[in-house]
Amino acid sequence: MQSEPAGLAHAAGLLAPPGDGRLLHVPGRNDDPRQFRSSKDLAASILLKEVPNPSSFGVAEVEGANVVRLVEKPAAPRSNLALVGIYLFRSSIFEAIERILPSARGELEITDAISKLIELGGRVRFDRVTSWWLDTGKKADLLLANDTVLDSWFEVDVAGSTSSSRPTGIATSPAMASCVPSSQR
Repeated sequence: MQSEPAGLAHAAGLLAPPGDGRLLHVPGRNDDPRQFRSSKDLAASILLKEVPNPSSFGVAEVEGANVVRLVEKPAAPRSNLALVGIYLFRSSIFEAIERILPSARGELEITDAISKLIELGGRVRFDRVTSWWLDTGKKADLLLANDTVLDSWFEVDVAGSTSSSRPTGIATSPAMASCVPSSQR
């Protein structure tokens, strides 16, 4: 466990397994890891999503099915393919993590670790997320994701009918009092 926030690559580095283990890194803010490809010649497999605002994300530059470069929040992005935060790594990621330095934010960035993996000769493939995906790195995004998931779980089923929909009664909660017309308070 991190004693203080030090970046996603730092957190992954704390999990270094012995041998040629694999690491699935899902930082608890994303959706579906079922689209991964797994092949012995890969150092990593990552998920990417086309986004309208790539400057807000880690962005991948790709050739064919391979990632050739990653840039964290680029001012002039060369693609609109954002990292969604789901990665499948082989143990070679730990050597890459050991060779990177903290960013200007003082963190070991996962984009830097994957870039170092590529620099060391590791092959990184990607799959595109084609279903909905929401970044949940900010409070408003998290609330939107929660609302989206809840909407997909619940269906409205109104049985019966109404002849009028005039509120009656008195609100007892101060928070609800503002919802009742003043003529009925």
